[in-house]
Amino acid sequence: MEKTKRFKGKVVLITFHRRENQNDNLIQLISAVRKLAETYSDTNFVWTLHPNPKIKNLVKKSELINYKNIILVPPLEYIDILKLMNLSKIILSDSGGIQEEAPSFGVPVIILRKITERPEGVDAKKAFLIQEFTTKKIQSLFENITTNFKTNNFDNPYGVGKAAQKIMNL
Repeated sequence: MEKTKRFKGKVVLITFHRRENQNDNLIQLISAVRKLAETYSDTNFVWTLHPNPKIKNLVKKSELINYKNIILVPPLEYIDILKLMNLSKIILSDSGGIQEEAPSFGVPVIILRKITERPEGVDAKKAFLIQEFTTKKIQSLFENITTNFKTNNFDNPYGVGKAAQKIMNL
């Protein structure tokens, strides 16, 4: 889709929607994204805004709107999210689905939650739980991944994508 073609250079995808993350966690994330955008001025931080007004309105009224490399977009179609995931060097998300799909693109995920029901990615060191939800922790984890994460030999802990073929061969 044409929507994703405008993102040139490095991309970081951000999605955030869980009810338990509203309020202080959202404020911490906004602060972290602002600081990351200042530090990584050559990177586009693409935040897909959830339609929940508690999230959308707070983000749209924040200082993030003043940064050229922070792009706030409305909810995207599934194929556009996949394209952004493919373009991304890191994903920040509290979405379980994104945790499972990001390894298919070789993209690490900072899981913006203290726990996850999908531990396979964490166990495989492809996804990283924030655990302590602070601006400083988000920045530190982001910088650690940027510096140390290797995408070569990126096995998907959720499978290799050949289930349909195996079923057909039964």
